[in-house]
Amino acid sequence: MEGLRENSSQNFKPNAYYIPGVGISVNHWQLRNLLKYDASSNVVYYTTNDSINKLDMSSFVSSSYVNLHYNPRCYSHAPNGVVVTGGLLVNSSKLYLMNIDILLLPESPQPTQNRQKLSKGLFSFYNPDLDVAKTVRLGEKINNDVAVFQSSNSNYTAYVCNNDSNLYCMDISNNDDFRVVNSINCEVNTCLNNVVRSPTNDKLLAVTGDSQSIFLLDPTASNPNVRTIASGHEAGFGIAYHPSGNLLSAAFQDGTCLVYDLRNISENKPLIEVKSTRCGHSSGAFRACKFSPAYDMSDMLIISEHVGRVHLVDLRHLDYSNVDDHQVVVVPLALGQYVSIYCDSDSRSAQFSSFTSPLIFDYDYLTNNEKLFQDFVFTPPKQSSTSLKTDSQFPAKSNSIRENSLNSSSPCMNTHPTNDNNSHQGNSYRPSLNFINGEMMLSGIDFCTPRKANESCILIGCEDAGAVMWGVNDATREASAS
Repeated sequence: MEGLRENSSQNFKPNAYYIPGVGISVNHWQLRNLLKYDASSNVVYYTTNDSINKLDMSSFVSSSYVNLHYNPRCYSHAPNGVVVTGGLLVNSSKLYLMNIDILLLPESPQPTQNRQKLSKGLFSFYNPDLDVAKTVRLGEKINNDVAVFQSSNSNYTAYVCNNDSNLYCMDISNNDDFRVVNSINCEVNTCLNNVVRSPTNDKLLAVTGDSQSIFLLDPTASNPNVRTIASGHEAGFGIAYHPSGNLLSAAFQDGTCLVYDLRNISENKPLIEVKSTRCGHSSGAFRACKFSPAYDMSDMLIISEHVGRVHLVDLRHLDYSNVDDHQVVVVPLALGQYVSIYCDSDSRSAQFSSFTSPLIFDYDYLTNNEKLFQDFVFTPPKQSSTSLKTDSQFPAKSNSIRENSLNSSSPCMNTHPTNDNNSHQGNSYRPSLNFINGEMMLSGIDFCTPRKANESCILIGCEDAGAVMWGVNDATREASAS
């Protein structure tokens, strides 16, 4: 197909796999980092309505993990299966009429009735080994991101980003004793959206929010602000450290992802700048970015657009002059159409069938073809669905996408706001459609290494429509780099 470079698929194995038994719910339209892999247990956690579910990557079977009685907007996990979540207390929540503790700094006065009404942020902690689950109210508004780290056998450290401009730093002892040890106001009237901790320095956090600033913080210091980087781009919704701790990436809603070398930041200049294929449009807003983990030798950066596209950036020989020389995976609506035809929506395990494939295109081609898949639909093969199923240990393999021979219907309406308003609405996000212009809305991205596959893979979550897994071809990439 035009726009596909001859060697553009060298980075990946020939076939992608599709896992239909993963219904990932997006509970806030801007927060889409909702698919996370835990290498120690070989499972993927994801949000489904008011629960966190998990997918066993050895069997590709999904199961419920913890029910929260509210729709989580964000979550994080520790290697031992501990999960923390964040959200918002709304009138429709089962928790609204319950007497939920309000968490405050130790020196803060006891909450008055007015303060109780203002404390609408929700934070939950769940430990499966001890069957301990606890929810408290933390922060005045919605909690947009959470992170958790084990500090000892039964103690944890957690960080919570709230729309009230505060980063809440918590100690969790004996699995259910919560204490706010610090509240950091990074910038006045700036909603905080993301927090990550350096993999090489427990005292270095990176935070972004609804401003142009990237905050580097030491939460243990009396003056926690280590440095503020002026990015020049509004509203950060994705942030990640490289496993080395030397590189930091930050993805912004205007469709810009910046990568900084923290050893050498002069005049706030990034090492590279990656642009969306649809800069300035809500469909092209960057929502998440991830570096390949330390155990993965691929050394890649992946960045997800709001709708249908994931950028694949090879970090081995990259600079400002060749940053546009990268590929983008496109996840077409035809994938969801395949599911509705062949897969039982109630089934937790993957069905093994032939299906239409997400495709890899050159970045520069997609920038000039914003609605490439608007007129494509899945055309079922003549065989029956039962004849296509196999006993493979993997989920469904891909075939090529087919063009509809009939004229398509009118373009799909964008169910999101046409402008990128940064205000985080309180009501639960529930779209009428999970696609725009023939491409699936995305819910999260991550790297994974399923043990049965014995290979490094990229995992792409589709909103309410399963996940795509694609193996990285490390051997080919190593040969091309030498």
